[in-house]
Amino acid sequence: MEILIDQIRSLAAEVIMQRGLSKRETDMVLDHLVEAELTGRQGHGFIRVMRLCRKLQEDPMREIVIQNETPVSALLDGGNRPGVIVATRATEIAIAKAKTNHVGLVGGYNTDAIYVAGFYVRKIAQEGLIGILTCNSVAAVAPWGSIDRILGTNPLAIAIPTHDEPIVLDFATSKATYGGVLVSAKKGEKIPPDILIDKNGKPTTNPNDLEDGGALLPIADYKGSGLALMLEILAGPMINAKGGDKAVPGTWGFFIMSFDPKIFVEKEVFNERLHKMIQEIKDSRRAAGFNETLLPGERSIRMRKMGLNKKAINIPDQILSDIQALRR
Repeated sequence: MEILIDQIRSLAAEVIMQRGLSKRETDMVLDHLVEAELTGRQGHGFIRVMRLCRKLQEDPMREIVIQNETPVSALLDGGNRPGVIVATRATEIAIAKAKTNHVGLVGGYNTDAIYVAGFYVRKIAQEGLIGILTCNSVAAVAPWGSIDRILGTNPLAIAIPTHDEPIVLDFATSKATYGGVLVSAKKGEKIPPDILIDKNGKPTTNPNDLEDGGALLPIADYKGSGLALMLEILAGPMINAKGGDKAVPGTWGFFIMSFDPKIFVEKEVFNERLHKMIQEIKDSRRAAGFNETLLPGERSIRMRKMGLNKKAINIPDQILSDIQALRR
């Protein structure tokens, strides 16, 4: 059903804060949930409220601690706090270090899902820096040639600053996101073939098979599987988080890189060359069925603006009912 953004924010804030999160931290989470809904990523949207509330009820939290630090790097122990909060802090540190020392490398562990990866790198690019991020997650993806769920959906996000909106690339290394499949299950919809296998390794279009021991498949077959593995290493063993093992929420990690392009080339030269490259793409001939050539993240920018102008989003009835049932 269609619901005003302010209305669903208020409802979600109520149930989250009832379980101990501060208003400031709750607002961080809600900014992400709204962003996800506005840009068509319902799997990272308000469907996450139920799992977040369960985590807040069951898992004790500590303060975020900077465990190791150098002028250009930091490693955060997330204290089992929600991933959005830990990754937001990490992004702020990465930006500050890059502005002072040209480069900022920040890892975080002892946390869980950070939701929309592109959200953080866009913040970095809005500061005139280049941002790169990856994270791991619950084991949900079968490596190429296997039927066991070992890897996470492990997204890769890269953002480049421009004279206008940043160019933001953000994609999972699985053919569908975990949350996206859960949304299909809530809606009672089937999923496309060649996305998911059941617990016996057989192709399935039933989204409920994912929660019943099934596994998502990697993008681009062995290429996507290899990319997912490399990203899992960067967001896992390298920063003291899980990697490859079937870990529960709270043991996941993320890795952020922020750097100033001026360490290689003057800002004006970079901007001029980038602008020409963008214009060349925009002016290129269209393939059959295409009215324009979009840059990475451009569709999301337009969807966000439309949703904000409308001041409303569509939430599946079952998800709204689930959130309402959390009220105390």
